[in-house]
Amino acid sequence: MGRARPRGCGVPDGVYAGHEDLPRAARAGARAAGPGGQGVGRRGRVPPRPRGRGREGPGRARGRRLRCGAVLARIAGARRLRAAPRRRLPAAGRPRRGGRGLRTAGTTLTRGRDPAASALFALVLLSCHHGAPPARVTAAPAAHGPSWAARTLRRLTLEEKVAQMVGVRAFGLYQHRRSEDAQALLDQVRRLKVGCVVVFESEVASLPLELNALQAAADVPLIIAADMERGMNFRIRRGVVPLPSAMAVGATRSEADARFTGEVTAREGRALGVHWAFAPVADVNSNPANPIINVRSYGEDPELVGRMTAAFVQGAHAGGLLATVKHYPGHGDTASDTHLQLATLNADRARLDRVELRPFREAIGAGVDAVMLGHIAVPALDPTGAPATLSEPIAGELRRSLGFEGLVVTDALEMGGVRAAWTGEAAVRAVRAGADFILLPPDPEVAIQAVAREVREGRMPEARIDASVARILAAKERLGLDRKRTVDAAALDAVDRPEDVARALDVARRSITVLRNEGGVLPLRAEQKLRILHLVLASDARNDAIVGIPEAELAARRIAAQTVALGPEVSAETIARLVASAPEFTHVVASAFVRVMAGKGNADMAESHVRLLQALQAAGRPVVLVSFGSPYLLRQVPGVSAYVCAYGAAESSQRAAVAALFGEYPVGGKVPVSLPGFYAYGDGLQIPRHEMTLRAGSPAAAGFRPDGMAEVDRVIEAAVAAHAFPGAVVAVGKDGVLAHLKAFGHLSYDADAASVQTDTLYDLASLTKVIVTTTMAMILVDEGKLDITKPVSAFLPEFHGGAKDKVTVWHLLTHSSGIDWWAPLFKEIKGKDAYVKRIDAMDLVYEPGTKSVYSDLGVILLGEILERVAGQDLDTFARTRILGPLGMKDTTYRPGRELLPRIAATENDPWRGHVLRGEVHDENAAALGGIAPHAGLFGTAPDLARFAQMLLDGGVLGHQRIVSRETVEKFTLKAGGVPGSSRALGWDTPSENSSAGSLLSPRSFGHTGFTGTSMWMDPDRNLFVVLLTNRVHPTRENNAIREVRRAVADAVVHGLANP
Repeated sequence: MGRARPRGCGVPDGVYAGHEDLPRAARAGARAAGPGGQGVGRRGRVPPRPRGRGREGPGRARGRRLRCGAVLARIAGARRLRAAPRRRLPAAGRPRRGGRGLRTAGTTLTRGRDPAASALFALVLLSCHHGAPPARVTAAPAAHGPSWAARTLRRLTLEEKVAQMVGVRAFGLYQHRRSEDAQALLDQVRRLKVGCVVVFESEVASLPLELNALQAAADVPLIIAADMERGMNFRIRRGVVPLPSAMAVGATRSEADARFTGEVTAREGRALGVHWAFAPVADVNSNPANPIINVRSYGEDPELVGRMTAAFVQGAHAGGLLATVKHYPGHGDTASDTHLQLATLNADRARLDRVELRPFREAIGAGVDAVMLGHIAVPALDPTGAPATLSEPIAGELRRSLGFEGLVVTDALEMGGVRAAWTGEAAVRAVRAGADFILLPPDPEVAIQAVAREVREGRMPEARIDASVARILAAKERLGLDRKRTVDAAALDAVDRPEDVARALDVARRSITVLRNEGGVLPLRAEQKLRILHLVLASDARNDAIVGIPEAELAARRIAAQTVALGPEVSAETIARLVASAPEFTHVVASAFVRVMAGKGNADMAESHVRLLQALQAAGRPVVLVSFGSPYLLRQVPGVSAYVCAYGAAESSQRAAVAALFGEYPVGGKVPVSLPGFYAYGDGLQIPRHEMTLRAGSPAAAGFRPDGMAEVDRVIEAAVAAHAFPGAVVAVGKDGVLAHLKAFGHLSYDADAASVQTDTLYDLASLTKVIVTTTMAMILVDEGKLDITKPVSAFLPEFHGGAKDKVTVWHLLTHSSGIDWWAPLFKEIKGKDAYVKRIDAMDLVYEPGTKSVYSDLGVILLGEILERVAGQDLDTFARTRILGPLGMKDTTYRPGRELLPRIAATENDPWRGHVLRGEVHDENAAALGGIAPHAGLFGTAPDLARFAQMLLDGGVLGHQRIVSRETVEKFTLKAGGVPGSSRALGWDTPSENSSAGSLLSPRSFGHTGFTGTSMWMDPDRNLFVVLLTNRVHPTRENNAIREVRRAVADAVVHGLANP
């Protein structure tokens, strides 16, 4: 459609039809659709017209026209329109001849002399032929006598009738009602009485208010139209469902997806006050050089485009929206932008029928409400070179050969494709050609005057105007605008529904197409050390879709990336600087934003971007090019390592593309166009999901000797036999493979104790410190919420005075705060507040930072700080940010009674007077309610194995990023700064006689729990060892676990094929 003025954000293009609020008469007819159809007014699918009709030849269409002409001749002199008993339409939706008149939709037209009634009858008759009726309508009072459309037509003056055929531009942005623009639009509605307003750039909050005000000012209800090729997101940037482009839908090959986009377009459009969609695009984009259609088309295959177009129309009708196919007779095989100049389609009639016209036939068969004429010359149909907008031979084919009987609308008359004709001439020629609607004439008043003058001076019969206006008014009545023309605020609940947003993302994901992947560059492996140079390449001076989505998606995954945004002109100096920096990065990802936009003249990537990508590829770093626009960009840079098509810059497509880069879902889109010389229609690599998880496998598959775990088993079996503990579970993993998971012994020493299973729950004791508290600290550091160099008093003001003012969060994490290691506070107090208050008041026992003394009390203060910073309690944070995302389904505080049979017993506790099972062993944790930062967690070896693998993979597992790689490395490396300390931040590192044994690498990190638990990770070997026991059963005095832990760790390393 016409080019946007400075305030616009694009160019409208097309018109759709189909809505809910039909009058009762129409509803009565539709409900009689019979077994082959869906009644209007009911929820459900709009039945397509039988496919045979869409393929009728000219002969059959001609016969139907003759019958219509004969009927109209019979009633040309009708005196009145009188009420008749309601009659149902037959299944095919065609009127029945009977008695003295022709009954249709509950009225009988008899002979008379009312030209308005005659014209209206022509419209009603045409509508009955016009495919599937709109769906989901509301009831209207029973009509007696002429319909609202007939009455309205009768009272309008000639100029007012012509004005109903004119559509003018509006913006749904806030503007003061007395502003120049607002007053000019109001004048067009009030004084000129135009019939249609076409919406451009808008906002959700402003659009309904603007449209309601215009409707209140209008004499005849306005029909509100908008380009809705991606739903309302085509005109509203935020707050609506971000539907992918038509070509993205074509890449899925799914009619269900196309129908869904029509449904969402209707749902949101109607809620915001829009009745008529200028969509879908029925053009077959067979010309890669096409500068204006491109991703707006479903593809280059006429059959695919036809199926998708019809499905969209059905979806739009289901939501009560009028749908329009465009740009008749086909804009896909042209090399010109009709916003700039006339385009020419050089195809013979046979080719037109086989390719360009096929989708239009399919849409007509599906009951499309309108067809938009393009500014396209077709010498095979009109040798004069006139555009379809102004050519009766071309436009007339719609009625003559395609059997279309709905609304015919021009593309914007302000566009360059019709600029050779002045406004008045263009308007007159368009009406003569067969247009019912004249969109965006440069001067609406001049257009109205010119057409009216043509009638007054006898060069055009007024019946021609009446026929168009009758169609327009009937469409408005069918939409229910005669009864309710405004929208309510409550309707906004249908806008931006989460379920629609989620499905739009799913459609976008299934559309993503990878055409090139040299060397298996994709998927990028988030578990490896990545550093990405991310280039945002804007080939246009302005692109509103560039809002930082790809870089935000990289940041959300905690991927180390440097983003450089570049406009269409990149200097040689900048190219040289970027190439020189390339060795610092593992990959280059180029997000190429190339708008398909009016007035640009091409859909290519800027030449300076081509030179940059070629230079980077030559520098030896893999370049991944993601096209957020034209799929043809690869032709400019065929040497890139990987090429990904997203088919547009919708938010859903941008998010889906980044997820595809990391293999977060299987990629399987099929390109719906060909890239001549490179890829054929339907090409697209199948890239399976990169699981990035811990998988079960044999020791040999993980790099151990086949019998490599035998020594581990012997150590644990001997320990059980020596009563070091009643039972145990060991988990050993390497290189993402859980190579050994085995249970030993029993849950307790009772004679009838059950055997330990691999999913037995153990009291994890101080492993809580690292699984919950330390990980929570890492997450808050990643999010920039926690500065570990800040003093504790900044978070806990009561902790102050003397050396306390020197204590920082770093000291708490390294157990060097000077706070005493433990105190039997459980004997005196209960509850978190009492504990924090008591610890705050305690004196330090050594100078902060001078040594490391493991301290439960310090970790309790740390937990309080973290809860205050996060605004969330430990348990909730752990469940939602750590345990849940990692799938640690059996790890929890305060396990429920249903888990007791699976829980290993701990101590026969003298303080509580019974053997503990499912109660936290640590007394202070118990006094804190069982949920504490230093103890209280219960879990299984498989769960802890997942947690360990997440850390070895740099903070991510199963595409769930928990912590950034940088923060994992920061917290797990030996902290230093404390004399004689092996402590990292929260974690421990190997030291003499530690539980890590003597063979794990110096970069290993781990922790133990008082109840007999431990876990160690060796990042150099990509190896972990988890050992869970209940060594405190029946008493804590048994300390044999110390030597067992060391022996198990050493046995694991001994088992490696290459230690």
